Amino acid sequence: MGNEKTAVFEQVLIQRINHKLNADAKQLRTARSFQMEISIGHYFIVDLRRNSIKRQQIDLDELGRELGVLSDSEVAIFAIGSGASPRCRSNAGPRGDGSRSI
Repeated sequence: MGNEKTAVFEQVLIQRINHKLNADAKQLRTARSFQMEISIGHYFIVDLRRNSIKRQQIDLDELGRELGVLSDSEVAIFAIGSGASPRCRSNAGPRGDGSRSI
């Protein structure tokens, strides 16, 4: 009973992270193309004041814990094909339908 974890969906975690980053004029963004994802990762942080990429190759779960918006009693749930975790990347392409471009 003491080991039960609460599920937190990917979109909720993104909202929590952006709420925390907003105080420093930063925002978590998602790559819009496969080429961009290869270059800077599925998730990246933008400095809104300078309009520049501040941090690349973000692990959403790790960042949530680092910022204190995902507790040890919570587990992040990612959509299939979101690219958010290595498990998802190995099972589905960027379109989320299990296909891959080579």
